[in-house]
Amino acid sequence: ILNERMERLLAGAGELLAPPQPFDPRTSTRRFRIAASDYMEIVLMPALLERLGREAPGIDIVLLRHAGHAMRQLDDGEADLSLVPATPGTETGIVAQRILSEKFVCVVRADHPLVGKKLTLERYLELTHVLVSPGGARGGLVDDALAKLGKSRRVAVVVPHFLVAPFLVERTDHVLTLAARIARSLAPAVKLKALPPPSELDLPGFDVRLCWHERDHADPAHAWLRSRIAAVAKPM
Repeated sequence: ILNERMERLLAGAGELLAPPQPFDPRTSTRRFRIAASDYMEIVLMPALLERLGREAPGIDIVLLRHAGHAMRQLDDGEADLSLVPATPGTETGIVAQRILSEKFVCVVRADHPLVGKKLTLERYLELTHVLVSPGGARGGLVDDALAKLGKSRRVAVVVPHFLVAPFLVERTDHVLTLAARIARSLAPAVKLKALPPPSELDLPGFDVRLCWHERDHADPAHAWLRSRIAAVAKPM
């Protein structure tokens, strides 16, 4: 593993010293590795791959799970790009660009017997919850916001992936608080009702950033792909 990392780093150093190679998306056969959560895979990848199919049919994409280590994957050369929630500060050697702003919604099954057109804080706390936690932690933004109100919730189910959670909610009386774009993307496949979080619950949204290592910044092919990712994200 150490030898592989050294080879990647030496290759990256060689690319920095070498003059940029001409790039034509119509004929390129480059392969790019993108570290992302299934949230970004669902929301962004279909539109990106559709565009690449038209403009750069020879480019291959390999999606990698970042599992909280996306910056390390960029630094080690394991990934060319990462798509992650924005966090304060920027790691040394990493360039970041905000591409999306996201907000939260609450979803329950369409015929939920206890939830109508509005979700009050009282009802929200009475319900059992599904939590998406890629790292397995029991808490999150919702629990932090509830703690400020002196409240807590019962998390009945913890799952590591965004994709499975709405399907669990569709067949139960649980409630799920998740990114609005996930709810919209899965709406045709899952019979759910989306509602704003309780008004008392101060749930800030979050930004998604596209990140890459500075050694790839001037690579024409890399820059082209970054521009296409930003372009498909813009109308979202």
